[in-house]
Amino acid sequence: MKKLIKNTLSFAFVFILAFSFAINAYAVESSTQPATQYIKSMVKSITVEGGTFTTDFKAGNYTYSVYLREFQENLNITVELNNQRFEYEMNGEKRLVRESDNVVVIKVTDPNGEYSDEKYTLNIFFDTVGLTYLDVENGIFSPQFDKFHSTYYAILENKIDSFEAAGVNWKTANKDAVVEVECLSELNEDGTLPEGKRTDYKLKVCETDGTSKNYKLRLYRKSSTVSAINENALLASIKINGGAVEMPAFRQQQSFYDVIVPASIDKLDVQAYPADRSNVAQVIGNTVMRADEPVYITIVVTSEKYGTSSYYTLRCQYETAMFTEKHTDLQLLTYVSVALFSGFIIGLVTALLIRNIKRRKQKSITKYKHFEMEGAAVEQTEYTTEQ
Repeated sequence: MKKLIKNTLSFAFVFILAFSFAINAYAVESSTQPATQYIKSMVKSITVEGGTFTTDFKAGNYTYSVYLREFQENLNITVELNNQRFEYEMNGEKRLVRESDNVVVIKVTDPNGEYSDEKYTLNIFFDTVGLTYLDVENGIFSPQFDKFHSTYYAILENKIDSFEAAGVNWKTANKDAVVEVECLSELNEDGTLPEGKRTDYKLKVCETDGTSKNYKLRLYRKSSTVSAINENALLASIKINGGAVEMPAFRQQQSFYDVIVPASIDKLDVQAYPADRSNVAQVIGNTVMRADEPVYITIVVTSEKYGTSSYYTLRCQYETAMFTEKHTDLQLLTYVSVALFSGFIIGLVTALLIRNIKRRKQKSITKYKHFEMEGAAVEQTEYTTEQ
């Protein structure tokens, strides 16, 4: 019983040592790893002095529009990185040209090669009239606001029944400018948006000098009584990036598709072809791929003849998802598993060795006692003979 207790204690002691060693190894490795091991982007933020970004900086987005209220010959751009070892270079930031749009490209690299290069494009605009930002908070808005578009779209869920409920937000280039909103379509008797139809609004930006600039916003409120697909507004096919992105088998009555995008593609070009050429197909949603989350694109097919619409949704994402904090938990679990297994094996081998050594020692003692007894017997025989 005592031997069993000793062997058990020896096993437990070695097991604890092995487990502690593995955990310490994990801690040391974690402390020596770069602080950016699980970040989503090498860039923390980008700011432009005197400029307004139309969208907030977010990991996975690499193209931004920046509006300057006043012309600046020299542009001051600040890039904040997530780790001191990262490096960046940019072109186009030293001198700007008033007569044309300016593009600044920022390339971020990791000297250690742990992260792939990231390239950010800033489109710098000089616009002293109109809007510098437009978005629909409670809808799927498209395209992303820029100076080249004057017509925008948004898909609303059925419960969003008014312009106010849609949460339309904007910013004007001049803070003293006034935006007038006019509905161009017929509303329901109670003033709500009609279901399953398009409602057009005009946003007129009135400047203090008497000039103005118009934008059109088209809102689609989904119907609560019909399915996403209407027989009078069907698609014939969908093509993404000219076929470079493989589209799942298309069926006219299927409204949702999962699309796997190759890692080499960072922006989607979706072409939708109506079955009836008199119908209109509008692609709505963010077409810039994101590394950490799917991108949803909705295609609205509208039949002007019947006043009906169909909605096709694409969920686009990269084949290999990026690991963030989950990777840390997985790594810790792996170390703990290795520690437990290693501790068990080392403890078992050590216990067996201790047991074997003790057995050998016991045999040596027994053999020594046997020789000692034989020697005593011989001495006793010799003494008896002498007697």
